Amino acid sequence: MPIDNFFRITGKMILYLGVILAVVGIAVPHYRGIRVPPSGYCRFALFILGMLIFGVGLLQLRRWAAAGASLCLIYAAYISAWGAGSFWLGYALALLLVIPACMTAAFWRSTIWRNNKTDRAD
Repeated sequence: MPIDNFFRITGKMILYLGVILAVVGIAVPHYRGIRVPPSGYCRFALFILGMLIFGVGLLQLRRWAAAGASLCLIYAAYISAWGAGSFWLGYALALLLVIPACMTAAFWRSTIWRNNKTDRAD
């Protein structure tokens, strides 16, 4: 099924972005001398951990990962549109963030809850 590739590509992109953010987010403040409180690193680490979990889940076509990633994207789109005011770029970003969530809703049946092959509804 070709839509499986959409979820796998999205999972790979989330994994790559998580790794890049982890390297940049830890290395840049350290080498630039920027002081970051420990709570900032903890929140950042939780964010990266969530990205890695959702990325691996999407690679394996799990419904919980698709639902979680979609909810995170919808929340980010809401924040983007709410903070945009009269600036059009915030609304454009919100629209781009909602597209994968709509595709998840449209192709929900191509994902599975568990590793059980009978759970898949093709």
